[in-house]
Amino acid sequence: MFRTSLSQCAAAALLSASVLASGAADARETIIAFSTALPKAELQDQVEQSIGHLLATLEPGQHARILDATSLALVAEVEMPKGSEPVSPRRALQHNRKAVAKVGRFLDRAATNAEHPGAIDIPGLLRFVRTHYPAPEEGADLIIFGHPVFAPVNAPSQSMVGDRVPSDGLVAAGPDTSLYGTSALSGSLEGYDVYFGWSASDWPVSPAHRYAVERLWSITVEGHGASMTYQAPAEDAAGRATLFDLAGEDAPDRRHSKPLDPAAPQNMHVFNPDTGQDWESEAESAGVPTNPAQKITPNGVEVDIFSLFASEPHPRLGGVEVTTGIQYVPQDYPDRYLNAWCYFLVQHDGSQHRIRLGNKDWGAPVVAADVPSRARRAAGVTRDDISAGRTACQWPTP
Repeated sequence: MFRTSLSQCAAAALLSASVLASGAADARETIIAFSTALPKAELQDQVEQSIGHLLATLEPGQHARILDATSLALVAEVEMPKGSEPVSPRRALQHNRKAVAKVGRFLDRAATNAEHPGAIDIPGLLRFVRTHYPAPEEGADLIIFGHPVFAPVNAPSQSMVGDRVPSDGLVAAGPDTSLYGTSALSGSLEGYDVYFGWSASDWPVSPAHRYAVERLWSITVEGHGASMTYQAPAEDAAGRATLFDLAGEDAPDRRHSKPLDPAAPQNMHVFNPDTGQDWESEAESAGVPTNPAQKITPNGVEVDIFSLFASEPHPRLGGVEVTTGIQYVPQDYPDRYLNAWCYFLVQHDGSQHRIRLGNKDWGAPVVAADVPSRARRAAGVTRDDISAGRTACQWPTP
């Protein structure tokens, strides 16, 4: 079973769903996949925060799946009960009591992989989801927590251990040839937005290595029909909070600036520690395609899309920061941005709550977020707290 803290976390999160409107909402779905190759305490932190996110955002009748990304199996399904009456935390926990028990047993299986903490079968997971859980018409989120270096013990020739990265040819191949193959498969991940939270951040040996791995998983996800919406370290609660801040809504489709080259040889590229060469020379020597229009920095290549964050103290709530995030495409930075959003995080009744304050697209006015009364009560904030928070947002121009 869960430790008491996990049940308390779920109960606190469910407060935000205590007065949901009756009837099922649009059937957008969520899948969250975890690794069992982590220390139990670390995995439990991931699960607690993820359960809190699910139970704070699911509408009546909506459900989410929890998967084991190491052994590729369904762990449990979490569902908000239907009905015309408000959903109490007690009722929601009772409704999901079997799921709570199953996730508790999943936590008991956690066993640290000393060499690759958080090891997961990423290609296998994508094939598993596309085959068994096609996205509904309204789309779906696939949230993955795990190590970005794939280390299959039974296929050392295609292992990424030793700072190796598979070529485009291995991604374009079929599963009979390549572990990373995306062609000749049944099903599709079309409609999925993929969020990849890394369980480690110290794995790259150079900026070119990190770029190649990020690109690998982006073009792999695209090869399955989905969109890589986010990938970044998520070793701590703050990193996961950033991921969850972006998840839950249909995101625009994104494609890597260096598309898959299906004619590339089927081999593994080896990356060495940064020797001081410029990034393009190092990337070319490793066989990674380069883009003259890509923005290059002294320390490596910037990601295709990145976000910058700024914080100001909340005018009314002590110890609370109001955060504004601004998303850019590297070649447009700093003259033009894609969109911006503003929010603050508050602790209440043992759980962390995110209060959205608004968003702003390039050239458009600020759109204030609607904060339902149920969300205000769950977070212990008032309308005045929210109004005051909006004054601390640092919106870009125009």
